[in-house]
Amino acid sequence: MQVIITQNAENNLGEIYAYHLEYSAAYADSFHDELTRFIIENLADHPRMGHVYNSEKNIYRLVYRDRYNTYYTIEGNQIFILFIIDGRLSLNAELAEPGIELPPR
Repeated sequence: MQVIITQNAENNLGEIYAYHLEYSAAYADSFHDELTRFIIENLADHPRMGHVYNSEKNIYRLVYRDRYNTYYTIEGNQIFILFIIDGRLSLNAELAEPGIELPPR
């Protein structure tokens, strides 16, 4: 399947990168590459690897390193990555709500 990282998810990745950059550029680069590779490679081969997080909106959640949550939806043969966020943020709980507004694909 084709994995598409939406602009919103790209922005999330940028925020995660900036946070890690405060500690080390090498670590920020490495973590970004590992996280992106984990998402693309795993979901391309196993699209339902994540757990259903919001059944009404068809949102799945895949967790990386017990903390970074990737929220995605499946449409035909495409997987749209909607959010990639730190599990400690309140947005995680909001995504479980049926009325949540999703970013454009």
